[in-house]
Amino acid sequence: PKDPQRAMKSRPLDSEKNRLLLSQAIRSDLLSEQANQDLPAFKKDPLSLVVSGKLQIRTKDGRQIPLVLNKAQRMVMDLIRRLQEQNRPVRIWILKARQMGISTLMEAIIYSLTSLQSNRTAVVMADEKDKTNYLHAIAKFFHSNMLQTDPAITPQTLYSNEKKLSFEGNYSEMILKTAENVDTSRAMTNQYCVLSEAAFYRNLPGILQALQGVPDHADTLVVGETTANGEGTPFHKEWQSAKAGKTEWEALFIPWFVMEEYRRPLPAYPIE
Repeated sequence: PKDPQRAMKSRPLDSEKNRLLLSQAIRSDLLSEQANQDLPAFKKDPLSLVVSGKLQIRTKDGRQIPLVLNKAQRMVMDLIRRLQEQNRPVRIWILKARQMGISTLMEAIIYSLTSLQSNRTAVVMADEKDKTNYLHAIAKFFHSNMLQTDPAITPQTLYSNEKKLSFEGNYSEMILKTAENVDTSRAMTNQYCVLSEAAFYRNLPGILQALQGVPDHADTLVVGETTANGEGTPFHKEWQSAKAGKTEWEALFIPWFVMEEYRRPLPAYPIE
């Protein structure tokens, strides 16, 4: 009913429907209060949603838990924050070990930036379609859970398919692409872009040229995250140039041993 409180007056106080309507009215009031408190802060700083505990992830053992950043993810967030504080466009190459949660983090960042702001377009690109679909599933998982747990700060879905996730009311969207088509983003104006497994792109220079339409201002982000793929490759050259300070890109190396789960104590028996 449009007015649950008015509808309650026409039913006995002990009716099941009346209790349901009362519960709905209370929930509606609580959600409005929550929106008044939370939404302005999240809109002012969308990346605070990433560390809020509101985004849900699925663990390797099949549990659903809040996203809590591990050390590798915190290294990336700290660098992004530092560049933002310097009022610089975020341009980062991340060279990493496998299974460190960086792809999940980047999906959380892109989701937060687009769902909480208006008129933003983000491209998430992987080297293969299956990997792109996997990344998209992470973003959709964020969104479906946010719609249930925090609808007061979550826009409704406008479109959700294998190619995009767009939000009703704010004209923002996340677009999914593969790196197989060099011209995939040439005609688009994107504020944010994630290049997943960039070292394995068939034509990384062509992709970077196509992404020159990303505006050169502080509220933009382009991050290439990848495992290594050999010396002398286009990514290796980009990495070396960034490390030498020859480009606007930052180079962030995340070794495997920063992850606690990848460590084991030395065995008690002698090792020869």
